[in-house]
Amino acid sequence: MFALQNIAEGDGDLTQRLAVSTNDELGELVAWFNTFVEKIHDVVVQFRDTANELSASATELNAQSSDTSDSITGQQKEIEQVEKAMKEMSLAVQDVANSIGSSALDADQADKESCTGRGVLE
Repeated sequence: MFALQNIAEGDGDLTQRLAVSTNDELGELVAWFNTFVEKIHDVVVQFRDTANELSASATELNAQSSDTSDSITGQQKEIEQVEKAMKEMSLAVQDVANSIGSSALDADQADKESCTGRGVLE
């Protein structure tokens, strides 16, 4: 009786079993109770093992998420650098286009002055 009370009121130690001391109905009841406790114990052990596996998976997923976040941050910085370089190249191309336009105007002006100078010489 003490063993049953200890299982019921104790810390829930499912490894304890009641001793089967008789071969009558009471002994059979004790044996079936022990079988029942064994099944509950197995379920609790499976639950614990599954919880441990889930915890390990969550830890791994957290690490992978952190790595992914770091990669995304790195890619974002690289994209910002490319954007900055593209803006600088666009400004440089605009400067070249302006210089070409100015050179074309200067060449046209030189051509006009040359024609005027030729007219004066003739």
